[in-house]
Amino acid sequence: MIRVGAPIDVDAWRARAGSDDHGRLTADLDAALRHVTLNFASDARAHRAVSLARALAAITEAPPALGQPRPLATEAELARRIEVATDALESAPPAVARQADDFITRVESLERRLETRGIALTEVRISPRLRHGARFVVRETLVSMVALPVALVGRVMHWLPLHLARALAMRPLASDPSRDQPAMRTIVLGLAFVLGWYVLLALLIAHWRGGVLAGLALVVMFLAARVDFLLRDRMGRAWRRARTYLALRAVPGLRDTAVAEIDALIADGLLLEAALITPRADSR
Repeated sequence: MIRVGAPIDVDAWRARAGSDDHGRLTADLDAALRHVTLNFASDARAHRAVSLARALAAITEAPPALGQPRPLATEAELARRIEVATDALESAPPAVARQADDFITRVESLERRLETRGIALTEVRISPRLRHGARFVVRETLVSMVALPVALVGRVMHWLPLHLARALAMRPLASDPSRDQPAMRTIVLGLAFVLGWYVLLALLIAHWRGGVLAGLALVVMFLAARVDFLLRDRMGRAWRRARTYLALRAVPGLRDTAVAEIDALIADGLLLEAALITPRADSR
């Protein structure tokens, strides 16, 4: 997800500011960047906000279709609102602060209780009816039968360059413990190795079977890799949904109880946000 802010025309800014004060321009750039990014005071607050945002995104929306993962923008917007509320907590009355702590505890408790039963918070609103379960099994079985052979081609054909990229990316980890560096190195090296792998295979196939077949092979490899990625993601979500479905079927009434608790949490969360943000807005 990329969030794009309004552009800053430096000439227009200079005319409006009436000066070439680089400090003021830097401050305005900083404010504009903060408006379109998440900014946390500490790792602990970031972890708490993102975890809570995921939980709230899960309970405030209907379960997405298996072929359409939940948009990251929903979680990002909730994380931003949580961070604003967290800032407001520093000057909130003690009663409101206790209310916020209680709300977070209730959300975390609900998630843990559902997880112990094998129920994913993102899937708790699905229907436990038998006909819906049968339709789910038939559909996902057909999807897997059609897509799995293609996905296996993509997995096998890309195994060597991707694993080589990952192995090389992890080597400097001992001297550079940054959590971001291995991922970034894997992306850069993986892109280079995959493109090089494509070129090598295309040259070999073109030499033995001609350019048309080489081009067709590259298209098939690319599409197979895409199918592999989508199917792996879909199967993970399908497994969570199937597990949740069986757990809801095993305990009649559990879904209605959980949904009622979720609806109460949503209502209380909105009231809490209003209590935190409204006084802040009024003070301006």
